[in-house]
Amino acid sequence: MKDYQVGQILFLIGETNKVLPIQVVEEVIRTTLQGKEKTYIVLLPDKNHTTVDIKKIKGQIFTDKNSVKTF
Repeated sequence: MKDYQVGQILFLIGETNKVLPIQVVEEVIRTTLQGKEKTYIVLLPDKNHTTVDIKKIKGQIFTDKNSVKTF
């Protein structure tokens, strides 16, 4: 998984092929017997201000607009 910064804006191309801006709002590091695991919580651009684990998002995530245009 790539490293992101809290506050960073990412671009998601989901199942509908629309580009959605999402924002990283939390970095979560879990330490277990198997080791450390890092994941991120992102804010979706909807009326309910939904937050979701980035691992549960289906689609392609890009870090900048140029990558989206190239895709």
